[in-house]
Amino acid sequence: MTTINIARQDGTPRETAHTVREDTSSRGVDLDGAQVTVVYTDGTSETLTWQALDPYTTGGATGENINMFFGFSWHELSATKPIASLEIDLAPANSVFDTTFAMDDDPAGGSTPTSKNGFPFKLAPEYEDLAGTITATYSDIVNFEDSAAVGDLYTTMTIDFTGLEGGGFVGDLQWNSDIDTLTGPYKDSTPPPCFVAGTLIATDLGLLPVETLEIGALVATRDHGLQPLRWIGRSRRRALGRDAPVVFAANALGRHQRIALSPNHRVLIASERAELLFGQSEVLVKAKDLVNDGTIRVQADGAEITYVHLLFDRHEILTGNGLDSESYHPGLQTRASFDAATEDEVLRLFGDQGDYGPTARMVLKSHEIGLVLPA
Repeated sequence: MTTINIARQDGTPRETAHTVREDTSSRGVDLDGAQVTVVYTDGTSETLTWQALDPYTTGGATGENINMFFGFSWHELSATKPIASLEIDLAPANSVFDTTFAMDDDPAGGSTPTSKNGFPFKLAPEYEDLAGTITATYSDIVNFEDSAAVGDLYTTMTIDFTGLEGGGFVGDLQWNSDIDTLTGPYKDSTPPPCFVAGTLIATDLGLLPVETLEIGALVATRDHGLQPLRWIGRSRRRALGRDAPVVFAANALGRHQRIALSPNHRVLIASERAELLFGQSEVLVKAKDLVNDGTIRVQADGAEITYVHLLFDRHEILTGNGLDSESYHPGLQTRASFDAATEDEVLRLFGDQGDYGPTARMVLKSHEIGLVLPA
């Protein structure tokens, strides 16, 4: 019989001002937008986006070597290539894994209000004879606004198959883990687009470390020449989880030096395929969507880092360590990453997103990136 190990990692909470919806039983259609990362035993990987397959019940995700499907009973997995691990992030679908049986009225606590009862990862009975161990690790704990995280709700589950006989899983499998859907989205605590301190920015005085720039400094932009800085923001974080920077090795994307950026910082990509598909030869892509575990990696080493945000009269393309990327664009989602005082300061300068203006280039969604990058 298969041994199932369950682990929980708290980390930085994902906070929401919403609660679990009254009908807590989530179906496959409710998971639309969830991100699935598959790592194979040969070291290759795929990132998939879960999609609703009908208006009411079913959903799934399909990759080159994997197919996933869920309606309202068991999750179905079919793999044609041995899988080492499977990570499912429900945050984009405004959903959670409810990992405990405790009810709201449990006198011992352990259940977030409105979450009712749940259960962690389990195999369907006909698949319980796999030889070895499967470990399901829950991370990105969830808390409701103005209350601490209890320890039952998480947005991310990683299923580790390397403890099975053969060091991975291939074939068909049915499993389940209780999932609830919220009445609304999470707050975005991920650092907004920004440079890591130490990045050299092209200015009228030459290359200067980003953290030494001051309001009014003239910075070289790709489209509008030298432009004065209107606002500078700074935040300190630990390089863990969603706060960890993405590091580009020297010349990972053309000719540039090594550079570290926040995960949501968008990089300028020139591509003939983008011209063909989207009518624009240059597009913006989030750093985290370019990670290849080779020349572009997440640096989750726990070190303290300083992120620096540069804001101009309009969204600009800048040069940092020789790589073209964006300035800060104060949209509604990125402003929510700041504390209230900082958000108010940005609002006083530029108002809402509509007042600030469009992005300097078309922004690609994660599922579109593979269409424009060379094979």
